[in-house]
Amino acid sequence: MLSEELRDKYLGPDNLFKLGNPGGGAPPKFETPEQMEKKINEYFDYIRGEIRRVEHQGTDKEKVIWKRKPERATITGLILYIGFCSKTAFYDYEKKEPFKVLIKRAKMTIEKVYEERLAGTNVTGSIFALKNLGWKDKQEIGFTDSEGKDAFKEKSDEELLELLKKKQQLLGKD
Repeated sequence: MLSEELRDKYLGPDNLFKLGNPGGGAPPKFETPEQMEKKINEYFDYIRGEIRRVEHQGTDKEKVIWKRKPERATITGLILYIGFCSKTAFYDYEKKEPFKVLIKRAKMTIEKVYEERLAGTNVTGSIFALKNLGWKDKQEIGFTDSEGKDAFKEKSDEELLELLKKKQQLLGKD
C-alpha cells in the first residue's frame, strides 16, 4: 500500500504519466502528422552529412572534407532523431491513422537502403536488418487454383490420396 504522500506524488492530478490517465500515458510527442513529417525529413537530410569544403586536386580530382560524415539510415537512428526513447512509442504512432502512412513511408525508405546494399559483397548486416523488417529467408511453395485460392485446402485426405495416385500413374510410378 502506498503512503498518502507517495500516492499524491505518483498518482496525483498533476502526474501525466500515472495509471488511469485519461490521455493514456505521456503527452503526445507530435500533435499533427506535419510535425512528425518535418522531423523525419530533417533526419534524412541530417544523415547525408555536412561538407566543410571540396579541395580540387588536379584537373578532374576532388577531395571532399567532411564537417560531419554521412550516416546510414536506420530505424533506430530515425526513432532517436525524432525524439522517441523507445521503438514501442514510435510504433504506437503507426497505429494512429493520421500518422500510419507517414511512418510506413519512412520505414520503406530505410528498407530501400538495406535492399540496395544486397548487391554488395558484405550483405550480412542488410539481410539481418531486412529480416527484422519482415523479410523472410525461406521459400514458400503452394498450389493455387485459377482464383488464387489454396487448391488443396478444402480437399479431404481421401481426395488428396486419390490425386496422388493419379499423378503417380501419369508418371509411371505405380
